[in-house]
Amino acid sequence: MHRSLRKVATLLCVSGFVFLFCVAGCGVILQFQLFNQFSNGSRAVILNPKDSVALGKRHYFASMSLEQIDELSEDRARNLIPPQLDYPLGEKVIILVPYRNRKLDLLIFLLHMTSYMRIVGTPYEILITEQVGKSRFNRAKLFNAALREIFNAKPGDRLYGCSCFAFHDVDKLPVSMKTPYYCLFRPHQLLRYVHYKKGGKPMYRNTLGGITLFTRAHLEAMNGASNSFEGWGGEDDDLYKRVLYIHHRPQRARFDEGQFYEENGDSHVRDKSLDRYRTLAKSSPQQMLQDGLRQTQYTLIRRRDYSSFVWMLILL
Repeated sequence: MHRSLRKVATLLCVSGFVFLFCVAGCGVILQFQLFNQFSNGSRAVILNPKDSVALGKRHYFASMSLEQIDELSEDRARNLIPPQLDYPLGEKVIILVPYRNRKLDLLIFLLHMTSYMRIVGTPYEILITEQVGKSRFNRAKLFNAALREIFNAKPGDRLYGCSCFAFHDVDKLPVSMKTPYYCLFRPHQLLRYVHYKKGGKPMYRNTLGGITLFTRAHLEAMNGASNSFEGWGGEDDDLYKRVLYIHHRPQRARFDEGQFYEENGDSHVRDKSLDRYRTLAKSSPQQMLQDGLRQTQYTLIRRRDYSSFVWMLILL
């Protein structure tokens, strides 16, 4: 009788242990599956660029401060992303965004990209370089100035130690949740097709426009970008030539993963440079070494670190 009771008790204990082990195991598996679903495959949160545009327009006002833009961007990200699933993985990328006098575009960009990068789980920083002064806008020179500041950063600086950089337009938002924001052995061209409110267009093959990722080794070999292109146009074509001069060809993202949205791309007024073709004709390996990252002249007027981005005011 006592022996039978002991057998029953033993069986119950073993069954209970197995049950608890299975429950715990299922919990771990479920948690892993949720994390894996969230960070790699089909995401739990899908961002629509048009929703980001609508949200930005709803909150925008002309005197809006950078602090208010930062607060809105952080609030949206917190509302969209469960904290327990916010685990960045992989190599950090710094997204470099040249900017001047386009505050609504900046608000929309940060509303979208702050949430986007945290959803996909890529470690990142966003660096906004704002041009000040009377000179015409110089996108490539702002990239160079940003890189100089990053390369001179000290340990403890959030920009320190990164070796992957995305040259990114402020008005282009990724459509796919699988857009590959990471560096490769070759320069990585992300933008393949840009959608507008009405229609869109593919990017022509021999360009590095819109969104392109480079390693530090690429940028040092090609001496960054040319400082000579003021106004709109030309610097992307020169950038493509520099990549060829260092014996590379761009790696292009898959067409379905290289889709971007630009709200006013078909109507945005561009300050086109009349000299861009003449300047581009001077491009050569020798000119590349004499005009670029190492020759960039600028003054850092101010820097401010916000929660969702770093801002630098640059005098060119």
